[in-house]
Amino acid sequence: MLFMDAGVLQLLPGQESALIEQKPLAANLQALPMFGVEDIYVCHHSLGERGLQPGRFLLTAKAVDGAEIASLLDHHDQVVTL
Repeated sequence: MLFMDAGVLQLLPGQESALIEQKPLAANLQALPMFGVEDIYVCHHSLGERGLQPGRFLLTAKAVDGAEIASLLDHHDQVVTL
């Protein structure tokens, strides 16, 4: 699973989703391994734009650059954008 752009913010602890009338995602994100999602990636550029560090996330995520993102997309049969 790859988090990009504002999606990287979903990985931060302490999100107050009720303020925007949304359901919290923290429990869903922590359950990803139970559903076979083993690899979590985060866009290095998106982190830099927001002044974030990968070590602060709810999940262990590997920061990847543009070339690595292109490779990930090329090596998967299905890509879903949310």
